Amino acid sequence: IRDRILGSYVRVHEQAEVTFDETGKPIRMVGTVLDVTEQKHAEETIKRNYQIQNILNSLLNVSLEVIPLKELLVKALDIILSVPFLPLMPKGGIFVVEDEPDVLILTANRGFSVPIQEICARVPFGRCLCGRAAASKQIQFADCLDERHENSYDGITPHGHYNVPILSMGKVLGVIVLYLSEGHSQEKVEIDFLHAVADAMAGLIERKRAEEGLRQHSKELLALAD
Repeated sequence: IRDRILGSYVRVHEQAEVTFDETGKPIRMVGTVLDVTEQKHAEETIKRNYQIQNILNSLLNVSLEVIPLKELLVKALDIILSVPFLPLMPKGGIFVVEDEPDVLILTANRGFSVPIQEICARVPFGRCLCGRAAASKQIQFADCLDERHENSYDGITPHGHYNVPILSMGKVLGVIVLYLSEGHSQEKVEIDFLHAVADAMAGLIERKRAEEGLRQHSKELLALAD
């Protein structure tokens, strides 16, 4: 039984005497009550850590697939959006830095409306939440549509955000954008998880770009040989 006021968990002994009112609602209980809050929290932590490890393992497996980077990012985004302990909306995106060093290019998305796809196709560092995440190299969090949400349009659905920079040796490779239920409060365990996801995504992007670079180099060598 969870105490809704104190947020604690208790286990009632089976021989406890419970008095009910005329509607069947328990109003009085006499017996032994054991506080199992710590045990419950420990179980929840173990379960969450297991889920996190599964997500990271899945991202590692995706990075080994021999498919174009854009397809990899779509698959990776689906995995990230499946995390069970975050109140994510079924939408998100991954931006990458391509030829222009201070510009984010929307490369993969799920659930983005046409206006957002158009507005956010190319986002300079420092603009909107994703651009601020890239410029600061820090996670940008919002629990609602605040003044930092510069890329907006009439009729946009209320929501919150986690905007997570993807970094490698201090260099910005891209940004992960996740949509949250409005009013959500960020927690340290979420931040730690998102940092781990960003590290995995950095490895995925660098691996794929290295493969593509080697492939292009091989083509050039073959062309010279001919």
